[in-house]
Amino acid sequence: MAKKNQIDELRASVNALKSDSKKSKSNNKQGKKQPKAAEIPAKSKNAKAAKQNKPQTNLNSKAGKKVKRAQPVKSGEIKLNQNKPQRKSKADVPAQAKRKKQGGQKKSPATPLRIAFLGGINEVGKNMTLYEYKDDIIIVDCGLAFPEPDMFGVDMVIPDFTYVEKNIDRVRGIIITHGHEDHIGGLAYLLKSCKIPVYATRLTVGLIQGKLREHNLLSSSELNEVRPGDTIRLGGFSVEMIHVNHSIPDAIGLAVTCGAGTVVQTGDFKIDSTPIDGGMIDIARFAQIGNNGVLALLSDSTNAERPGFTESERKVGESFEILFRRAGKNRIIAFSRL
Repeated sequence: MAKKNQIDELRASVNALKSDSKKSKSNNKQGKKQPKAAEIPAKSKNAKAAKQNKPQTNLNSKAGKKVKRAQPVKSGEIKLNQNKPQRKSKADVPAQAKRKKQGGQKKSPATPLRIAFLGGINEVGKNMTLYEYKDDIIIVDCGLAFPEPDMFGVDMVIPDFTYVEKNIDRVRGIIITHGHEDHIGGLAYLLKSCKIPVYATRLTVGLIQGKLREHNLLSSSELNEVRPGDTIRLGGFSVEMIHVNHSIPDAIGLAVTCGAGTVVQTGDFKIDSTPIDGGMIDIARFAQIGNNGVLALLSDSTNAERPGFTESERKVGESFEILFRRAGKNRIIAFSRL
């Protein structure tokens, strides 16, 4: 019995060894198949197919349909479908078209506005400003200056009218801002050689009439009365009169408009909250013009470097009353006339 049991155990171990060898052989066969697929990467397959120009089967496509791959593009070469319209890139769109798309291009005026000062700059007196746009010229003020101490034998100094005389056919008019000598004193001398229409407020016209009468020019001169708020047309210029306060009544500032834009010229002014001649300076109108856009501001700058503010003209009247009371009946009143 013992021998028989030993024989059975030997047979069982032999059978176990046989089954193990069969399993190892099947595993070896399966192991050899796997690296074959991994040995050739996908890129090398595609490159090989591209060289031979043979179509490949797309495994992801349905029913194993064959899909031809596009031929590789050489460097620097672009292939386009000629049947479809080409889209322009942003770089191909010209800059001008871009600006139009963004809301239009701001164009500078084709004809510039020229402003020349024939007097009144860096000096007191002799105020005269010339505006020139295209074929039209207008003049603002025409004053005189009093001589310096070293100007022996000189009674008054007036601007140089040479340019105005040479271009008299283009001059459309003269606007006077107020009646002080440094703004009207040279007008009679200009009108002797140039016949130009004059525009001014009522008081200023009255003062100009007296001067022209002295020079025998009143009958041959054209004087036009304007009021604050009026707008006159002189060739290519539109000129609006704006009320301002000054030490003389009936003073005005100007808004001069042409194709190039609007220029504000204040004339001589101060901000007087208690004026003796009526209303305050029309600050609201200046603000409206400013909101519409101003090309340039030509402003009175007398004493602008001094801090503080100019007192109202009513203070002058109060000072006179105090002086007259002190003097009692002893008064000497003198009048002067240029």
